[in-house]
Amino acid sequence: MSTQNSIHAIEMIHFDSSNLTGGYDVLNADGLDEACYMLRITNDSGTDVIVSYDGATNHDYVRTGEVLQIYAIPSYDRSNFKKGTIVYLVGNASQGYIYLSGYYKLPC
Repeated sequence: MSTQNSIHAIEMIHFDSSNLTGGYDVLNADGLDEACYMLRITNDSGTDVIVSYDGATNHDYVRTGEVLQIYAIPSYDRSNFKKGTIVYLVGNASQGYIYLSGYYKLPC
């Protein structure tokens, strides 16, 4: 009999874009609560942002009003963002928020 997984969501994190400094600003200071197979970054601010997963390298770009969603098929255990992963943002101070949400799986 195969093991089934149930899908769970991490608590959504929001970042006030007026706190952007132009450097690598931490979006989720405590890191991811769980190893997520899907991350979503929603840019509901007035500025475009660059996303980094190591605080030193530019990895993604999210325009104002856009959503970045990265996911792996949940059945593959090796395709997850590690628990504790910190996400960084680079952009200019603006109005509005940038949101991080994610999903992980647990055996039923």
